[in-house]
Amino acid sequence: MPCSFWANFTVGRGYSSREGRKLMWSSIILETLTKLIFANLQNKRIHRLDTLITKRMKLRISCATAFYGILLASYTHNSFAKLNLECEPCIDRSKKTITAIYHGDIDDPFWTPIEKAATQAASDFGVNFERTLYENYNPVEMANDIRLAVAHKVDALVVTLPSIEVEEAVAEAVAAGIPVFGLNSGYKSATELGLAAMVAQDEYMGGEMAADRFLGSLGRSRSIQKAVFVNHEKGNVGLLDRFNGFRDRILRKNPNAIVKQVFVNVSATEIEAVKELKSELSSCTADVVLNGGNLASKHTLYAIEDLELQCNETETSKKALIGTFDTSKNIFSAISSGDLLFAISQQPHLQAVLPVMLASQYVTTGKLPAKPIGDSFG
Repeated sequence: MPCSFWANFTVGRGYSSREGRKLMWSSIILETLTKLIFANLQNKRIHRLDTLITKRMKLRISCATAFYGILLASYTHNSFAKLNLECEPCIDRSKKTITAIYHGDIDDPFWTPIEKAATQAASDFGVNFERTLYENYNPVEMANDIRLAVAHKVDALVVTLPSIEVEEAVAEAVAAGIPVFGLNSGYKSATELGLAAMVAQDEYMGGEMAADRFLGSLGRSRSIQKAVFVNHEKGNVGLLDRFNGFRDRILRKNPNAIVKQVFVNVSATEIEAVKELKSELSSCTADVVLNGGNLASKHTLYAIEDLELQCNETETSKKALIGTFDTSKNIFSAISSGDLLFAISQQPHLQAVLPVMLASQYVTTGKLPAKPIGDSFG
């Protein structure tokens, strides 16, 4: 079978006619060069090499060279053959609507980039995209918004699963035949609820890994006697899983350790928000402090700075090691200055983009990627 067949077969799948012609010519050029090489070998009568390469083998190598040349040209930014990601007019998604409902607040530095990335992904795939963030997240309001989207018969839902109320509304959406794609919060609930896909981290495991990071920094000669977990969103099941993993790992190492969960009200003023936290840290006896997210870190650093002079004057005081979930410019700056020991990133950009991409493909093809092996999403 001539190699030009493979070139035409390949470039006819999802490329514009112009890009297709470029890819086809690139394959022809590579094919021609390969034939010239073999012709040169024959002219120079390099018999030992030439006898090892039969005509059939030459054809296969020539085709393989052309085919891989196409792939290389397609995936190299500086090449003259470039993918046409819009793929028009292959699939028209302009009449499809995907609704995303997140539990984040509109001014949260973690959620605003997610909203932007998801919006861009929807634009890239040519779907209508509606999204919701809250001035002050309320699980009941979010559950009602999900039910409203179901009543409007949207083509797909993209949601987080931060609470029981929201999970109940999502279960109703699945029962109504709406494909639901999850992200961020609710890793353990996704399979049971029947979500089509879930892009998230295992929060319990994340808490365990944070504890291990602290233990590794303290060394073998010093164990954790007191640990504090700062929760910025009371009732969020994902944050509870982080705390449970953090607590359980510490207690396995030291059954006598004290591990406390402290809540901060991020919607209150700075002074009011950290009142309980400052009270907990005022004894200056905490070995480690783990923040549940960006907003928690902001308040913790404020409280620690306010208590620094008091703790330095206490003979029994020690400087607590501080870590956090999630990243931002401020978090990276705090790590650079030594105020934070580490940050655990859950790849928010991927969490934003992948559910929208999967939903866009599903509403037009009815297909999903192969699911991972095991009883939960990966």
